[in-house]
Parts: sequence; C-alpha cells; structure tokens
Amino acid sequence: MKKVILGFLSACALVMFISCGSKPVEEETKPQAPVEEQIEETVEEVVDNTATLALIDGARDLAIKAGAEEKAADLLKAIDDNYNKLKADGGVITAEDSAELVAKYQALASYIKASEAKQEIDDNGYASYSQKNYDSGVEALAKVEEAFKNGDPATTFVGESEAAYANFTAVLNVAYKKLAKEEREAAYQAKKQADSVKAGVSRAE
Repeated sequence: MKKVILGFLSACALVMFISCGSKPVEEETKPQAPVEEQIEETVEEVVDNTATLALIDGARDLAIKAGAEEKAADLLKAIDDNYNKLKADGGVITAEDSAELVAKYQALASYIKASEAKQEIDDNGYASYSQKNYDSGVEALAKVEEAFKNGDPATTFVGESEAAYANFTAVLNVAYKKLAKEEREAAYQAKKQADSVKAGVSRAE
C-alpha cells in the first residue's frame, strides 16, 4: 500500500516539475505588409479642335469675301458671337455645332450674293429674260430672310440660300447671252446699213 501511495506521489511531482519547467510556445506574428498609399493622378485632357476650327474658319472666310462685314454686319456678328462662345468654353466642338456654324456662314455668303444678283436684275429689268428662275429666286430668298430673322437652324435653310443665288445667276446668264446676241445683231445691221450707203455713193459717182 505504501508503495502505491509513494508511486502516485512521485508521478504527481514529476508532472508538476514538467509543467513548471516548460515554457509556453510563443505564437509567430507575421509583420503586416506596409499599405501603399494610392495617389490618384489627375490627367488633364487635351482638346484638339484644330481640324474643326479650320473647317469653320474656311466657311467664315467665304462669307467675308462675299461682303458680310459691309452688307450683313448684324448677321455676321450674331454668328461670330456663337462661334466665339464655343471656342471660349474650351471643350470639344461637337459635329453638330460645327455643321451648324459652317451652314450659317455658307448660308450668309449665298444670301449676300443672291441679294446682289437680284439687285442687278431689278436695276436693269432682266427678270423677263428668265421669269421662272427669277420668281423661284425671289421665293427662296424670302425664306432665307425669314429663317435668319427667326433664328432657325441654318442646316434647314442653307439649301434655300444657295438655290436663290443659283436662280438669280441663271437669270443673269440668260440676260447676258440674249443681250450679247442682240448687240451682235445690232452691230451686224449697222454694218449692213453702212455698206449699203457706201455702195449707193459709189454707184452715184
């Protein structure tokens, strides 16, 4: 019995010794990776309207050559104000805005030339040489004037402006040809008369 108790006490002492003498296993802590700070870079978008501006400027030059600065200064200023505003905004000039500006300058150029042609026809009484063309030109020109007055999109009436100029030009061409023919005929008759008189004088001699 004593041996059993002694053995039990010895086992307990051994367990206590092992428990006190062993060190707890430290848990390995992995270092956290440094968090990289993400810096957003602001990239400024470069807007290139070079080709668009060249197209619009070309149409404007045609209006200037047609005499817009002297003969339609108010209309030219209204279009220029819109154009300058788009350029000042600094953004991309859309295809729609570009087409509208080009059409406005083209319509203005044709309108001025059509008005001048009509004035020449009226001053010289040429309308009857091609009355149908003249009437068509007058009708188209009236539509253009009304459209400019109402501020309608130029893409809807630039065709009318060009048609007005084309019709008045046709009247002038017909008039010039007929006048040239009449002048040639008059010159021929004058020469014929002169030759007849000359022949009569020769016979009298």
